[in-house]
Amino acid sequence: MKKVLFISYLYPPIANSGTQRSIKFVNYLPDFGWKPIVLTVENPPDTSIEHRLMEEVDSNTHIERVPFWSDVLSKKIATILSPIIESKKMEEGIAWRIRIPIPDICGMWAPSAIKKSVELYQEEKYDMIYATGYPWTSFLIASQVGRKTGVPYILDYRDLWTQYDYSFGYRSRILKKFDIILEKRILSNASSILTVSQSLKSYIQNNLPNNSNCKIHVITNGYDLKDFNITVPFKKMANKKLNIVYTGVWKINYSPEELYCAVSEIANDNRSILDRIFITTAGYPQGFAAKYGISSIIKELGPVEHCIALNLMKEADVLFLPVPEGIYSKASLPGKLFEYIGSGTSILAYVPLDSEVANVLSDVGGSLCIEKGNINKLKDTLINLVLHGTKSYFSIRKNDCVAKYERKNQAKMLASILNDNIMSKSDNAKIS
Repeated sequence: MKKVLFISYLYPPIANSGTQRSIKFVNYLPDFGWKPIVLTVENPPDTSIEHRLMEEVDSNTHIERVPFWSDVLSKKIATILSPIIESKKMEEGIAWRIRIPIPDICGMWAPSAIKKSVELYQEEKYDMIYATGYPWTSFLIASQVGRKTGVPYILDYRDLWTQYDYSFGYRSRILKKFDIILEKRILSNASSILTVSQSLKSYIQNNLPNNSNCKIHVITNGYDLKDFNITVPFKKMANKKLNIVYTGVWKINYSPEELYCAVSEIANDNRSILDRIFITTAGYPQGFAAKYGISSIIKELGPVEHCIALNLMKEADVLFLPVPEGIYSKASLPGKLFEYIGSGTSILAYVPLDSEVANVLSDVGGSLCIEKGNINKLKDTLINLVLHGTKSYFSIRKNDCVAKYERKNQAKMLASILNDNIMSKSDNAKIS
């Protein structure tokens, strides 16, 4: 079986939307002739941990966990100074101060990860390197390990790096310029590139260096049918009401805020309709409903485990799906879109009608799209769903179209790309 070094900072038990893509690729690649060797972080700082996620990882997976180099160094210094200063506080203080944000806040993971990757090559002789970002540190590791070992690497862009997206933290003008130079250098030596939508593919294509001839492939995010077979106890939503569910974040320019606004307007205009709506949200801190004066009909669960979020999706009458503002409003395909699809529940999407999300939902059915920004239409739709039910508004889900978004089928696509890159490397060796 061929081997791939799978560099993924976001991997269980880290709870993040990007974690699921890596879990599923790694779990299913062995079915198609590839054994992944996962390189991920040990003791990740400043992140959300969900230990139950480890239950979704195949028990045969080879996982190597590597700490931040800053953590290793700070521990050594703190040990030396322990007779003078309390070692734990010293260790944390030093580690925080020597984190260098190049190419991002995970930059201090790179030295340890590169060293371990080279050691793994001596032991395992892996055939390919795969790295997924954000964080972009994963890309830096892949390029450095590729240079040291001669192994080709593939970059998986779940987001855009330097072109449009600095939502992962403030970057000074100098750092932005350095990021652009670094990304160009890493791209120039990449064997292939993956991304999650056709729009992002176009943006990345325009950013490729002139000397790059690597192919760009699209493998969207997806869903795993097995995940929906996991049941966990939780209190079901209110009966005899239109049960709407939203799972995800509340960030500036990306939240269910306009759903809240629409419901708030219904509360002012038609209280009897409001009494027939119940909304459950999960993924962000509680308290937003109270600010809009609608806490009586919205239950904010806060952050929940992945399996509970999936159960909420299955139990709902309607799933609410917004998209971020800016370039991502048309270009993105959020991971939860495909889990919404996999749940079989009807989807009410508040998105640009010419967006990637709208195109996918048109393909699979079982959805209704409302133009982003048209709160009046959203409010009227909610009222009509209450009065007339959901069956007259949502088409039937097309199972034949849905299947291509299953995680196992997507892992098969990735295995094919890995095979093509191995063949290209072999052909180039013959030519040289």
